[in-house]
Amino acid sequence: MRLQFRPIFQADASFPPATLLYFINPPIESPYISGLFLLRYGANVVVGATDLGRVAGLRDHRAAIVFHQDDEKNWHRQAVEKDAATNVAPRLPANFGETISLDALELASRDVKRGDALVLILYWRALARVDRDYTVFVHLVDASGRMVAGKDAPPQQGASPTSRWRVNGMVADGIVMPIDETVVPGEYVVELGLYDAATMQRLAIVAANGQPTTDKIVLDPIQISE
Repeated sequence: MRLQFRPIFQADASFPPATLLYFINPPIESPYISGLFLLRYGANVVVGATDLGRVAGLRDHRAAIVFHQDDEKNWHRQAVEKDAATNVAPRLPANFGETISLDALELASRDVKRGDALVLILYWRALARVDRDYTVFVHLVDASGRMVAGKDAPPQQGASPTSRWRVNGMVADGIVMPIDETVVPGEYVVELGLYDAATMQRLAIVAANGQPTTDKIVLDPIQISE
């Protein structure tokens, strides 16, 4: 188990006290990760992960780092921007149809360099039994409405299909959207939502009166830099 985290151990001799280390789609169950990091770093670190099914609270700690792996199992990290407030429209929680709620979200940083990734954690909840598997979309859109980067995948990269969600149980869904060199530096918005891959039909967000309002959540602008 230690070998899977050797690159982190080699890169980090220590962490400041009260640092949260948060793992997206961890390679082993988070309680084991917590034990390994406690042995390595003592009480300086707190470990969280998407498999815990609760809000990470990225900004509830003195410092936080989000870790994720690419397809080749290489580790990447995103330091959490402490003072980056994230406003969204419509306001959360937002109900997609009658079965799924997006209760909350956390954005690691509102300033992302080209070659890095936009890191976002979505907190879903089934309001009732979901009868099909939906795909999550997260798109980076420029001022003209053109998508310049995107990530479409089932929740937790397919590990947590919506048809298997437990009613009222929270699902923490880590999104890692690579921002490549073709993205021109500037200001962009992030749009996200759900759709049925079989029909490509998006789920509508409904108001308190049950009427559909829109089919996407829109975040405040973020900055892509060199």
